[in-house]
Amino acid sequence: MKLLIATMVTIMIVLLVSCFNGGGLSFNSFVGNSGGSSGGTILGAFPKVFYGDSSYDIFYTIFPTSNGGIILSGYHQGSGIDDALFVKINSQGQTLWKKLGSIGTQSFSFFELNGYYYSAGTAYLGTQKNYITKLNPNGSTNTILYFDFLGYRGNLLPIDNDSLIFLSNNEIAKIDTNLQASSSVKWVAEMNGNIITYNNLVVSAFPYHSEGNKYVFFIAQNSSGENKICKMNVSSDSITDFDSVSTVKKINGLPYLKSICPGFNDDIIILGLDNSDKVLIAKADKDLNNINVQKLYNHNFDLENFNFRTGLILPGLGNKYLLVINGNSPDGSLVVLLNNDLTISRKVLLNMRVMSALPYGGGYVFAGKLNNTYDAVVMSLDSNLNPVGCNTVVNTSTPFTFEEDSGSPAVTLEDSTLNFVPDSISGLHNDNTATTDANLTEDTTCRTNWN
Repeated sequence: MKLLIATMVTIMIVLLVSCFNGGGLSFNSFVGNSGGSSGGTILGAFPKVFYGDSSYDIFYTIFPTSNGGIILSGYHQGSGIDDALFVKINSQGQTLWKKLGSIGTQSFSFFELNGYYYSAGTAYLGTQKNYITKLNPNGSTNTILYFDFLGYRGNLLPIDNDSLIFLSNNEIAKIDTNLQASSSVKWVAEMNGNIITYNNLVVSAFPYHSEGNKYVFFIAQNSSGENKICKMNVSSDSITDFDSVSTVKKINGLPYLKSICPGFNDDIIILGLDNSDKVLIAKADKDLNNINVQKLYNHNFDLENFNFRTGLILPGLGNKYLLVINGNSPDGSLVVLLNNDLTISRKVLLNMRVMSALPYGGGYVFAGKLNNTYDAVVMSLDSNLNPVGCNTVVNTSTPFTFEEDSGSPAVTLEDSTLNFVPDSISGLHNDNTATTDANLTEDTTCRTNWN
């Protein structure tokens, strides 16, 4: 397991719902949240590096808090023990608490809702399990819901103040925020012959509210390698016919669909590789009827051996989109600002492996790990991708290319299905295993070498 985790996290990246603002979840508020009103002052508090003696530490997710801070989650391995890692930082950039969760071995999602923090991931209790947990504001455990293993990279999305959506492998479930084993699971659907596609460690998915209905968009793939986007109405607590509440479209001309995110004009942004191994980004309307805009990009990044599973796109500041790509060469993370028409605005090479990103305080905060060490790191750039607290976080010596291609991509949408059937979750039980303080050193030095 340790070797598997170490291998996976070096080539993977997370797309969490980092723009959810915890309030009224309209489509525009989802994409417009900038993580508090700190005015950019917090950006200068980074970089921060967290590490322990002979430990492996990494951040998978980053999310804003209601009082202008951020929370992060991920994985800690020390002395042969795997733990979920949780960190809270306030609006001045001070670390308030660092916690290890023996509740689970890893955390693949972490967000604030109604003053509590919710996370989901994997645990080992004699056998592999999934968990969903609620943490108190001080990082202590409130409730844990364990259940029999549904999938390695289980992800959790907030739908409203009272309900959550859990997605893993070929399962999707609606769960009440009380997390009681006797009553919390409202429904479970299995997608026969289809697997929910992971943007590496977390399902590429996001919530959407429209005209009183609540939806989840996510991407999936069947055994023939067909890429699909699903828009599921998850408003009801008692769905009997899942196919009737789902719109499913197959994406033609895109063999590797990697990520989706909400756009600024009630559209959907799609990221993937086209048949010629070029990066492709497209816009589709929110009803999944048409591809409205699509662009191809050339690059000199080594994206072979599944490395482009390390790619994400999300809505940024000023009606721009933030694109992140990791590759074996050049080493580090390519960070690109795209204009609303998907043309390139700015691009830099960041000296870290970005696992998640957040528009925050007038700029951007990136979470992940250092390139060749086992240290968790948070770095920042301003709204134009310039360094804020430390110039050396940007790599200015390694040449790279990422340019718009003049060719004509040919991605289209076609009606399809995912064949949903009702299912259930077994082994549900509650526990209150306490989190403990994480004995991690925090380093805020602006280093000359980030490897």
